Amino acid sequence: MNVIPLFHRTLQSSSSRARGRGSMECDVCMQHFDSAERRPKVLLCGHTYCLSCLRQLATKKCPVDEKAFQLDALADNFKLLSATHRPTRFWCVSCEKEATEHCVSEHDIRSLKKQRTAAAEHHLEALRQGEEALAALGGMLDEATVIRQMEDCSDTLQRE
Repeated sequence: MNVIPLFHRTLQSSSSRARGRGSMECDVCMQHFDSAERRPKVLLCGHTYCLSCLRQLATKKCPVDEKAFQLDALADNFKLLSATHRPTRFWCVSCEKEATEHCVSEHDIRSLKKQRTAAAEHHLEALRQGEEALAALGGMLDEATVIRQMEDCSDTLQRE
């Protein structure tokens, strides 16, 4: 990976961040950080890049200030990592997980709300059936209690 284009992209990204966009993206690949391949790693110089981009660097040096680093010694940027755990907006039906850019162009996707509603529908139906069964049992118990009380009254009246 050539350092000069990376440096140029980093500067462009910094200016877009100053305008309020892109703060949750790697300055090299411009992809959103996540908790797996795009995990935010903080270099000793303080710059943060995703794990995928750092693995691809020919020389393990910061793209901005060229300070050397050891990939296996880098800590996660926990501030950015915790911010990546935002609610998923789209669900890939084919992959059965959060939709990626590939999923958007190649698979059937739906909103997370729609997916949750569809997944919960059979549970809701089971709850409705359970409520109906409980109501029927409650009616039977009430009816049985009334019948038993009537029989008790009838027995009492016959004795008197």
